[in-house]
Amino acid sequence: MAIAKKTTGAGKKSDDTESPKPPRLPQNDEPIRNLVAIKRPGTVRIPKKVAGGDKLDLRSAVLKEIENEEKKTDTAAPAEEKTVETAKAGADVFPVIPPWKKIGGREIKPDQKSPADAVDGLVKAAAKPFAPAVVIPPEIAGTDLPPEQAVKRPLHIYRKISVSFIIVALGLLGIISYYSLVKVVITVEPKSEKINNNLVVDIFDENNTDVKDGSVVGIVRQIEVEQSKEFTASGANILGEEAVGTVKIINNYTKNQPLVASTRLLSADNKLFRIKDTVNVPANGSAEVAIYADKASADMAIGPSKFTIPGLWAGLQDKIYGESSEPVIYQQKAQKIIQQIDIDNAINDLKNSLAKQAESEVGANFKSKYDQALYKIDDDSVVSETDAKSGEEKEKFTVSVKAKVTVVAFQDEAIKKITEQKLISALPENKKLLEFDKDKITYNLSSFDVDNGTASVDSNFEGLISFKDDAQIIDKNKLVGLTGDQLNEYLASLPEISGFKVEFFPEFIKKVPNLADRIEIKVTPAK
Repeated sequence: MAIAKKTTGAGKKSDDTESPKPPRLPQNDEPIRNLVAIKRPGTVRIPKKVAGGDKLDLRSAVLKEIENEEKKTDTAAPAEEKTVETAKAGADVFPVIPPWKKIGGREIKPDQKSPADAVDGLVKAAAKPFAPAVVIPPEIAGTDLPPEQAVKRPLHIYRKISVSFIIVALGLLGIISYYSLVKVVITVEPKSEKINNNLVVDIFDENNTDVKDGSVVGIVRQIEVEQSKEFTASGANILGEEAVGTVKIINNYTKNQPLVASTRLLSADNKLFRIKDTVNVPANGSAEVAIYADKASADMAIGPSKFTIPGLWAGLQDKIYGESSEPVIYQQKAQKIIQQIDIDNAINDLKNSLAKQAESEVGANFKSKYDQALYKIDDDSVVSETDAKSGEEKEKFTVSVKAKVTVVAFQDEAIKKITEQKLISALPENKKLLEFDKDKITYNLSSFDVDNGTASVDSNFEGLISFKDDAQIIDKNKLVGLTGDQLNEYLASLPEISGFKVEFFPEFIKKVPNLADRIEIKVTPAK
C-alpha cells in the first residue's frame, strides 16, 4: 500500500512522510541494469564493458533511472546507506562517494545542486579505471556529521574492548605463570630391607675330569675315625626322699644343755624338724647339729630360719634355741639305671666328636690349599659298642664309635661370587643391592658321592637391598591437589620410605599442583 506524500509550507515534508528508497533499476530494463548495478546505498558497481567507455552513455542511463525513481514516490521507502563493497568477479571497482543523501525528491547534500550534478560526479569517478576501493565506515553513512566527528562516536566502545582484552591477557598470563612456576619437590629416603637366599653349588674333586659349568673344583674325600668315651646314666629307681640341713644350737643359759637324737626343732613357719645326733650344748656357747624333716617332702626345703625347741621348759626357750644360715635341701635317694636314650645320646655325641676329630687330623692337609672345609659322618658306616645295656643298674658306662667321615674342601671365594650374582639376579627391577657380607655365608654339606668325586653344598646368605635412585616409589597422580598436611600424612603412611622432605615453590604455596608434571620426586640413597 503506497503512502501519500504530504507537504507543509514551502516544499517541506510532514513528519509522517516516509523517505523513498535509494535508486533502483527497473526490473524490465535489463540493458540498463547491466550498465549500473547498485548493491546498496553508497556502493556502485560499474561493469567492465562500461568502465572507460562513453561518459554520455553512462550519464544518460543514470539520469533516466533517477527520473524513473522520482515518479515512484508513492511506493518509496527510506534510504539505507552502506559502505562501498567490492564488486563481483569480472567488474572493476572505483572509489565512489555517494553523490546524494536522498535521490528523486529527496534531500541533496550541500555540495550537490541537482541529481544531474550527482551523476556527473559518478561518471567522473567511473572514468578512472583501476582506482583502489574506498570503504565508507557504517557509522558515517546515513549521518550529517563530518567523517572526523562521526568516527569519534565509538571510541568508548573501543576503550571497553581494549580494557577487556588487557584483563583477559593478564588473567591468561597469571594462569600460565602459575602452571609454569608452581611446583613441589619431594625428597624421599627409601627403607633398606634384609633378604635371605640360598644356593646349591656342586663341588667336584680335583681328580675328577668331568667338571660341569657353574661348579667349583675342590676335594671330595672320605677317612675313617674312631673314638670312645664314658657317660653317666640318667635313669634311677627312687629308694626314698629326705629334707636335710644344718642348725647351730645357741645356749645363753648358765648351765650346759644336753639334747638327745630326734629332739624336735620347730621353724618360724611351724615346720617340724629333728636333731639327727645327740649333742651337749655348753653354757653360754653353741654347737652345730644335723637336722632332717620329720616328714620329708619338697615343701620342707625352707630357707635360713630360727628354730625353737618345744621340749624345753618355756622359761628356757628364749635362751636356748637354734639358727640356720643355709637352706634345707630336699633330695631323693635313688639307684642309677642305664636307659636306651642314654646309649643313643652317647653315640650321637661321639659322632659329632668324630667330625671334629677328622677336622683336627686331616684339616691341616686341606686348608693349605682350600680355605673352606666341611665334614659329615656317613651314617651307613657307623659302628658302635657299649659295655652296658638298657635297664642295667649302673651309674657309668662306656661307648665306642667307629665311622667314615666325608671331607669336602673348596675355595669359598668362588662360591661367594656365584651367590652374589644369584642374589642380584633375584632382585626386582626397581631395587638394588646395598650390602652383601660375604663373610656371613654359611655352608652345609647336603649330599656327596665319594666314588664319583662329587658333592653338593648348600650355601645360605643374606644381603641388604633398597630401591634404586630412579625407582617410582610414589604415584604422582595420588598426590595432585593435596594440601601440605595431607601430603605429609600420606607420605608417612608409606612403608617403603623411612624419611621424606617436602619443598613447595614458591614457599607461600602449600598445596600440591593439579598437574602431575609439576611434582618432582627425588630418591636419596638408603642408609
